[in-house]
Amino acid sequence: MNVFTSNFKSHGRSEHAVAVSCGVPRWFRGRRMPALAPERKMISEPEETYRPYYAGLLAALDVHAIAAELGDGAILLCWEKPGEFCHRQMIADWLRAAGHTVTEIAK
Repeated sequence: MNVFTSNFKSHGRSEHAVAVSCGVPRWFRGRRMPALAPERKMISEPEETYRPYYAGLLAALDVHAIAAELGDGAILLCWEKPGEFCHRQMIADWLRAAGHTVTEIAK
């Protein structure tokens, strides 16, 4: 399965857009995947606190069930620009470890 990652600004209007954030832009009309969204209180935590918290969240999920629900060609979106640390990178690594192809779309 092929999945992509990006941000709302770049790909939020795509028919394949899937929000993996706890909030979305007002104009966003795509699908949402709340199971992959971090708790709002964790967003401002430093990376060294955030990483183990979010890794635990992912470990509690069935990666194959999530991948099936996302579907081929899904574009996972959150707020951060490509290249900035965010949880979508952790989701991408999690999916890759299960054998899925995940590509960040820079633009």
